[in-house]
Amino acid sequence: MSKDRLACFHCGSPEYISAGNYIWKGQKIKRYQCKQCGKKFNEKNAREIEDETKVLTEDTYVKDYKYEEKKESSTMEGHISSKITDRVKILDDFLDLCSVDLVEWEVERYLLNAWDVTMKIGEYEATNNGNEGYSAYSAQHAETYTNYQIKVWLVKKKEEFNFSQFKQELYDDLVRVSPVVELKDHGYCKSGNLLEINIPDLHLGKQSWAEETGFKDYDIKIAVERYVEAINAMLYDILRLYNIDRVLFIVGNDLFNSDTAYPFTQTTAGTPMQDDTRWQKVFRKGRNLMIDTIDLLTDIAPVDVQVIPGNHDFQKSFYLGEVLDIKFENNPNVTIDNTPKTRKYYNWGDCMLGFAHGGRRDEGEARLLSNMPHEAPKYCDIDWKDIKFKEWHCGDIHHYKEIKQKGTKKAVDKYAEDIDGVIIKYLRTLMFNDEWEAKKGYISQKGAHAFIWNKEKGNIAEFKFNN
Repeated sequence: MSKDRLACFHCGSPEYISAGNYIWKGQKIKRYQCKQCGKKFNEKNAREIEDETKVLTEDTYVKDYKYEEKKESSTMEGHISSKITDRVKILDDFLDLCSVDLVEWEVERYLLNAWDVTMKIGEYEATNNGNEGYSAYSAQHAETYTNYQIKVWLVKKKEEFNFSQFKQELYDDLVRVSPVVELKDHGYCKSGNLLEINIPDLHLGKQSWAEETGFKDYDIKIAVERYVEAINAMLYDILRLYNIDRVLFIVGNDLFNSDTAYPFTQTTAGTPMQDDTRWQKVFRKGRNLMIDTIDLLTDIAPVDVQVIPGNHDFQKSFYLGEVLDIKFENNPNVTIDNTPKTRKYYNWGDCMLGFAHGGRRDEGEARLLSNMPHEAPKYCDIDWKDIKFKEWHCGDIHHYKEIKQKGTKKAVDKYAEDIDGVIIKYLRTLMFNDEWEAKKGYISQKGAHAFIWNKEKGNIAEFKFNN
């Protein structure tokens, strides 16, 4: 290949400078450096400038066209030449020229190079039709053409996932098969009593080995048995003593031990967990357990369900709430509150109840005390000043505790005292200690709680399952 016909191996530009020589297999090889892209090449791998006089026309064209398509991406490369008066150098023109379907593909990136080539074309005569008598003649006329090299990387367009639309479509589809239930006749009851069932931190899926912890074994089967036993035992005592107008049932609060399964079972924050079964099985077990409990409670009175996210199952508790919402969509005896708030409120007569998973992490006990007067009034059926009884019920710490606090954040013990009229109570768990709790020396009584709230008298009874 003669030197005057060399072009850069990388970008195709014919403009370059000498960059020395090197010996390869006993032969001297000349090296060049491209002025356009700055990269080096040699006379062995250099491109050859084709005879432009054979291919240049008034219309633009693409030569040396290459196209490689993969499953999710493709690459196009072409050398475009045009007269200086008819340049094609815009990306859109090239895509159109190559018939790229922009509905399916999008440009990830592209590279565009350009260089001029002056060529002799022999005799040439030009006239200007606008001026009579004007003409020009050249025996050795030359014209300048511009070469363009463009390389385009394409990727398949990804369809944007519309979560709101997906949720609504799924919701509409499932509601169609949601069983239609008639409003139950619970008889004439005007006791003014609300039953609160609140069993936090069941941790379905957690595995504890008695030999390792020094306490009792705990797995998903034992967890379900303990939960069912606690519900039935407390309801047996409650219904013998009180008439109930309405039931408030708290769901979530670390009902599940882990939130995600990959690359290992872990909490929402990523803390590794030891689960004893597949996450799909755990979710189904938790779903069925909550549905069965709600169905049982509707035999007593209409049921209001509040879903409270935990620090172990922040996402799973929301998914569960969506399932329950759809399941009971056509059941007038049940209402589901699955709004994604971490603090929720419930007004019953002169009582305002607040629910959060815990006060020691996201909110803090001092914040819970101050949040209620600011957030709760909009949920009141009466003026806030007429609310006499204000309580937070939390989980998370796995043992029973009430807040005693006099102007400071330090003094905390098991006795409750009103702070601006607000009390915080942490409720027990049915879960037996796992290896981590045993190693830390956390020992507490296990159990479950239920409360009776009277519209005028506040908390008139508390039932406990201690086992």
